[in-house]
Amino acid sequence: MSKIDLEHLINEELISDEKIGKVVSSINPNYYTQYDEFYIRIHNNSKTNLQVGELIGIPDINRQAVIYSIIDQLYSYERVSSIDHKYDEEKISNILQAKNIIDNPIIVLAKVRFIRRFSYDILFNDSLLDITPNLPVYRVKSKGILNAYKIKGNIPIGLFAISLNNYLENSVIKLDEYYLLGKEAAHFNVSGMSGFGKTSLALFVLKSILTHSERKDNIRIVMFNVKEDDLLWVDKPNQELDDEDLKIYQSLEIPPEPFENVVYYTTNKGANTSELASLRTEDMNCFNWEWEDVKSYIKYAIGPLEKWDDKMDLCLSRIFDYQYEHPSRDGYYSFNDVIRYIDQRLTSNNQFSGIRKATWGKFKRIISGIYEKNGGLLRRGRHPIPYEEVFKENEILIIDINETYFRDYTQKLIFTKIITDLQQLIEENALNISNLIILTDELSKYGPTQISSDKGNLIQVRNKIIDISERGRSIGVTLFGLEQFMSKVSPDIIGNISTYFFNKTRSKELTNSLYTHYPNYVNYRMPNLPKGYSFVDNTLLSQILMIRYPRPPCSQKRLSLENKSKKSKKKVSSLNISPINNKQQILDDLINDDNENG
Repeated sequence: MSKIDLEHLINEELISDEKIGKVVSSINPNYYTQYDEFYIRIHNNSKTNLQVGELIGIPDINRQAVIYSIIDQLYSYERVSSIDHKYDEEKISNILQAKNIIDNPIIVLAKVRFIRRFSYDILFNDSLLDITPNLPVYRVKSKGILNAYKIKGNIPIGLFAISLNNYLENSVIKLDEYYLLGKEAAHFNVSGMSGFGKTSLALFVLKSILTHSERKDNIRIVMFNVKEDDLLWVDKPNQELDDEDLKIYQSLEIPPEPFENVVYYTTNKGANTSELASLRTEDMNCFNWEWEDVKSYIKYAIGPLEKWDDKMDLCLSRIFDYQYEHPSRDGYYSFNDVIRYIDQRLTSNNQFSGIRKATWGKFKRIISGIYEKNGGLLRRGRHPIPYEEVFKENEILIIDINETYFRDYTQKLIFTKIITDLQQLIEENALNISNLIILTDELSKYGPTQISSDKGNLIQVRNKIIDISERGRSIGVTLFGLEQFMSKVSPDIIGNISTYFFNKTRSKELTNSLYTHYPNYVNYRMPNLPKGYSFVDNTLLSQILMIRYPRPPCSQKRLSLENKSKKSKKKVSSLNISPINNKQQILDDLINDDNENG
């Protein structure tokens, strides 16, 4: 093709027509404009202030390319004389007077981080070449944003945000579903402080997937409601959506409507009551298990005062052997059957099956305790969740194991058994679906980085999540985890995730090595993100970026079903210019700059 020029780049909206500065270099041999990090000087007559995190485009006509970079830090000076001690006041005054420059001009430099070199010449496209000094710098338009971040996909996740309260309605950020749900890459994660929209973002992304995915008719979702009633009203409309939310939904072509075809399950509150252990009672289904259902997971239900050791494993294996050799006439063994079997042996011999009575006594105490403490879940008469039937008629299954009614160890038992059952059904193709998304809050509780000795049974729970993270993309199981601190989730899980969302995050968390490779502006902004803003990093993106997303299309709390008064929004300042430090090699040349825009 014929050589491109500046006019072509502007017409194609790869850059805007607003020139804002130029690349600066130095005669100092210790400094050069390397590709990954360099500096630009901002013209004093720029129409609007640049902001940390803003994308810029640098046309390199000789290489038929646009170099996309992002402003990482801004520096300013009020007096030229203060930036270089080598020049005396008289010399500086003469320079300024000769060049007709006003007294005490403000000089603004920006340190920028390289994102991508987009070139029409295949030899230079995505190449890592040093940046030519004195190249002009322009703002970037919507098409340039897509090129810069390599945004190609079909699942919209938000609008590109230049800064807080400054986002582009025509710059839709989309992800490739094959790098979100598999087969190429899979799993996504949302981390951030409580109360700053992790669940809201998750629900919005799920709505987008069910709207835009090529396989949406064959996707099913299971959600674990572990806190209060966050996920118990997803089939109800969100009365808090405002005009701004609706405009974003329109831009993303997502209907702002609640989820359809949702089914809810929980257990009873206790063994002798029909009351449900849920903050929602309407349209709520009940399930319960017996020994036969949970015998392989029983150690997960042990309370903090009990200890499961190798001797307990040996007792359990003896029970399994007996059941195999003596099948139950009812088709399954109950907890009462197991306890009765142990009692009969304890009264007849000093030991049986090679295990001392004292050990069997401890085993019985643990099993009986689990049965009594979980009377709503473990009770006579099995009513397991009929997964095949549920997913034939519904898209979303919500398991309510809220912390109000469920102990921590009971939550782990239910969570582990259900995801294991579902994974097995997926691998057997028993559900006739292409993808199953598993959404769970508090991922760091089920798959933590470290496990104390008194919580050894948690290792098996974590191993199950690791297995899903490693094999999920190939078998059609996608993990969608939420937690406050990503650093507290096992690296074996985090390392297999393709998409990360970061909401407002504490500064201390950002000191972890997981975040050190991100630009400075990300670590500066992340602790200050309001609701509705998130940073996203995906396998295919050339760099982490900030998005604006709407409130979820469904209600999250019982109270939000009513018309609540909307809270006033706080305006957040997004311009941050800090004093420069140790940049003398660049500033040496600024004294001799003619202050022209070229």
